[in-house]
Amino acid sequence: MIIKNQGKTVKKIDTPKLNQFHRELHSFLSNCESINALKNFIEKYHDLAICITEQYGEFVAVNHAFTELYGYSKDELLGEHCTMVVPPKYKPLAVEYHNQVVRSRQLMPTVCVNCNKKGENIVLIIAPISYQDPDTGKLFIVSALEPKRRQMNGSSNQADLERKLASVI
Repeated sequence: MIIKNQGKTVKKIDTPKLNQFHRELHSFLSNCESINALKNFIEKYHDLAICITEQYGEFVAVNHAFTELYGYSKDELLGEHCTMVVPPKYKPLAVEYHNQVVRSRQLMPTVCVNCNKKGENIVLIIAPISYQDPDTGKLFIVSALEPKRRQMNGSSNQADLERKLASVI
């Protein structure tokens, strides 16, 4: 996958799991008839954390791998804003990135930092893509996440990570 930022190639991300998921998702979306069908589709993936948010960022669906990664139950996540799993210092970047995905309606993979329920940072590759429900016209974002490293708090890699994040947004 190639990341584009304002027309420039920023980074190439090659992850077999994400690539396979997006091939299958693209095929599925070409015939998807409702958001409910899409919610059922993400449940079959056990090795990728996947969530669906509506265009304003509220979670409408998460799969089991997502709840395992973050330590929250589905009930704790659904209806909440997606920035609840983002450390406070990265929330403005996360909101801007989400808005870019909504505006572009393209696959926009990047590296990000989220945090689990315990407050531990998780470095991820996130690969979101938009879906418009044909029945309601509502826009949804399907995001597949693959962890890179856990517990980045205070590590010597934190400064490098922040430079990478700033170059993507």
